[in-house]
Amino acid sequence: MVDLTRTVASHALRAYVPGKLTRSVLSILCIISAGVIGAVGVVCFIFCSINPRNVIINIYLIIFAVLIILSELGFSFLLKRFSFLDTFFGRGVFYIFVGLLAVDTHWFQILAGVFVAAYGLVLVFMSFFVDSKLSKSPFSRQDNTQSNESHPATTDESIPDRIQGTSNV
Repeated sequence: MVDLTRTVASHALRAYVPGKLTRSVLSILCIISAGVIGAVGVVCFIFCSINPRNVIINIYLIIFAVLIILSELGFSFLLKRFSFLDTFFGRGVFYIFVGLLAVDTHWFQILAGVFVAAYGLVLVFMSFFVDSKLSKSPFSRQDNTQSNESHPATTDESIPDRIQGTSNV
């Protein structure tokens, strides 16, 4: 458990990616909310009434919270096996489902569930306006190192004449 905590912490410390601060902040808040959802699932095993419905929902909440945390941290083994988490639409619908499943009677359950569901709505909305595949997680190491292949150098031929100050009229 300590190794998992260190791994999660080391990924979270690399959260800032220039130009992607908003997604990094939303990802951190989503990780915290998923942690609250998972913790509520564990606590309800101890303090809530024991009935089959509560037990099954709490097991699902714990598993789904772990999936959300690992997907936000960009673990590739998870994204290969659960490929729907690799698109804005798939991840958004999943977050909406988990968020609504987590909403219960306590204020912290309502807050965490509503935040995760709202973040899911943002992801679904984004799926209609951007490329369907998610870019690398703001926590992944590959995103912090930029290669020359993905950002080719700009040449004078690629800049329109009106920007260079010359005109071909």
